[in-house]
Amino acid sequence: MKLLVVTYRDPYDGGDVVWNALRVATFQKELGDEVNVFLMSDAVTLAHENTPQPENPEYDADTEFEVAVHAGATFKTCGTCLKNRDLPADKVHTQAPAATLKDLADWLHWADKVLTF
Repeated sequence: MKLLVVTYRDPYDGGDVVWNALRVATFQKELGDEVNVFLMSDAVTLAHENTPQPENPEYDADTEFEVAVHAGATFKTCGTCLKNRDLPADKVHTQAPAATLKDLADWLHWADKVLTF
């Protein structure tokens, strides 16, 4: 299966939404699926180096991001969302480059299933 995961939430808003999105991406990848993850809205802070991680977070999204990357999930980060938050696109993780709505549209056409978080 070709799975697209789109996540919008701030990874450290006190909840586990983004953390769970990353766990699902990793699990599906481990099952043999192709998995792409598109970070939008406040989720772009996950891939940006200028975003501080809370001390001892209950749901460590940064670690789950690294696990998903290591498992082989492919990431892209919304460039417009970065710009709207004054986050320079050249400061995103190399495994989650800045992207456009065209990139998201291409992934939507590619995917068999889309999950949003």
